[in-house]
Amino acid sequence: MVDRKREWASIYDDLLRYQVELSWDLEQMFFRASDAWVNAATVLDLGAGNAYYASMLSHKYPGKHFICIE
Repeated sequence: MVDRKREWASIYDDLLRYQVELSWDLEQMFFRASDAWVNAATVLDLGAGNAYYASMLSHKYPGKHFICIE
């Protein structure tokens, strides 16, 4: 049963990663056009899942502080 749960967790992580990678470029256009995003020093990610998205954002925007809550 433990192996089965690990397998499902791995599949879920892959799904979240693919979702981020598919939407990344489009969402970056929206972020750059948003004054709220440009001026934000701290970003709260509610429902962060495995935090892969916030991790990518933190590399792209190292001047921002990210808080992730699942």
